[in-house]
Amino acid sequence: MPGALLLVPLFQIFAKLQMINSLGSVVIAETVFQLPLSMILISGFIRNVPQSLEEAAWVDGCDRFAAFRIVVLPLLRPGLIAVGSFAFVHAWNHFLFALMFLSDQSKQTIPVGLNTLMGADSVDLGALAAGGIIAAVPVVIVFAFIQKWLITGFSAGAVKG
Repeated sequence: MPGALLLVPLFQIFAKLQMINSLGSVVIAETVFQLPLSMILISGFIRNVPQSLEEAAWVDGCDRFAAFRIVVLPLLRPGLIAVGSFAFVHAWNHFLFALMFLSDQSKQTIPVGLNTLMGADSVDLGALAAGGIIAAVPVVIVFAFIQKWLITGFSAGAVKG
């Protein structure tokens, strides 16, 4: 369901909770819209982890949590990184919720701030280009650190034919 369809109900809920112009409202809205897709994507990675590895850890004396932490979590790391990076980029570039729920200029996100550079009669292209580069830097830095897990994660979650 597109976020634009739920904009008015979300605004009314956040207004009743006095969360308008609060970063918490944007975080909650982004989480609500990112979580279902992230869960669908991560389920492909979870299905690829053999149950026998966890059972072998139980036989070796691990409890459920220790087996998850020692055996399953390292196998899921590439998938978690791939899905997390996808959710991060989508939330980083999301415009709609930040525009509607944040009115204070000091709390606005980069896409909303870049939108203020475009006036009705003119566009400050130099500032807009510089802001676009600044907005892209964190995403490039994140992908530079996670690239080795990202390729593994994208191929690991593929459907077997």
